[in-house]
Amino acid sequence: MLCFFAALSGWSAYLTAISSGTDGRVFPGACERETEETRQMNCLFEEQGIPGVLQLAEKAEAAADLEFAFDLYEFASRKGSPVASYNVGVFYEEGGTVEQSTEKAIEYYSESAAAEFVPAFFNLGNIYCRDSFSENKKDCAYWLLKAFQAGDLDAGYNLAMYLVKNETDLDWAEVLINMAAEQGHEPSASFLDGIK
Repeated sequence: MLCFFAALSGWSAYLTAISSGTDGRVFPGACERETEETRQMNCLFEEQGIPGVLQLAEKAEAAADLEFAFDLYEFASRKGSPVASYNVGVFYEEGGTVEQSTEKAIEYYSESAAAEFVPAFFNLGNIYCRDSFSENKKDCAYWLLKAFQAGDLDAGYNLAMYLVKNETDLDWAEVLINMAAEQGHEPSASFLDGIK
């Protein structure tokens, strides 16, 4: 049996959309939690797992209900989803919905990267390449190179541009740009055309 989703202000449209097909019966004791909000998320998680929570979060984002999307991603992150941890990191890096915090973004991206989620490699590398995080540039190169090796051509390009900007390892920058261009990366090809 499926949990019955009670109408909760701001949630009912999403919950109805995601839980269509419910027969309206309550699974005894399945959704008893400390708050209505957590009860709803746990209920959804019990029914559809992390994919259901992520699907609902994506629908909330598409509907510009970013606070709700953040809550769902944060919930799924606590349940172990690397995709959700990555998305929470994006929210913290960008700010707006939550207070901007690069440190928290790094924390969540690191959780996601530990599970080998490639976009987290890219975002970590880009954060460590920023001037404000210039203390340990090895992290910049490590994460961007790891993303590039996993197939993210933008990561190779960004690492090459970082090396060119800082006038370090220019031979390595050239190798990265050429590799990305050979694989069809347009910005890399344009860069090479511009220096010919």
